Amino acid sequence: MQPKATHFPAFLSSYKNQLILVCCWLPVQLILFYQYGIQTDFEARKYIEQADILLATGTVSSPNFWLYAVQIFLIAAAKKLQTGLISVVIIQWFFNFFATCVLYRFTTRMAGKVTGLIITLLFVFNFPLQTFNSFLQTESLFYSFTIIFSEKLTWKNFTAIFLFLVLICFTRPTGAFCGYPAHSCICSFAFSGHFHSGLKPVLRLLPLLLFYSC
Repeated sequence: MQPKATHFPAFLSSYKNQLILVCCWLPVQLILFYQYGIQTDFEARKYIEQADILLATGTVSSPNFWLYAVQIFLIAAAKKLQTGLISVVIIQWFFNFFATCVLYRFTTRMAGKVTGLIITLLFVFNFPLQTFNSFLQTESLFYSFTIIFSEKLTWKNFTAIFLFLVLICFTRPTGAFCGYPAHSCICSFAFSGHFHSGLKPVLRLLPLLLFYSC
């Protein structure tokens, strides 16, 4: 008599790459957090100060700080709600993990599962970038928003693109430079269908390198 078949291994095998990413992402975050903790020095200090000023006066000390409003609002909300600065880090972890999922889904759709897994693992093990997830600075959310935004780069998602650009610009002012690379990506996606199928992944992924380099 043959043993009864089970669908559990099949379920695991169908999500093998996703499980690999989770098993890599979580230890990386825990190790970096253990090593660095919640960093409130460097640029984080001025955002914490501006959050205190915002809570006390209802505005920031200088108009240029509105261009970092997302981070300042998060810190101010954590202080106002008394959830602790760890709540800001948890939000940054959430968006980083979500960006990791989006990056895998996007690159898999563009260039296949193996390429998608390799590219996403390179992102997960980019320690200088991942270190920012426990820093109360703008880099973590800026990188995450940029990756999430990249999946929306089609003419059909014009409203979403505009809203994401606004969000990115008020996370870091350098987000304004995403406009031209975003246009290049959209055009590349639109016209890649006219080229040989073997060139499509290259034509689609190269503009993204320009987009992420902004």
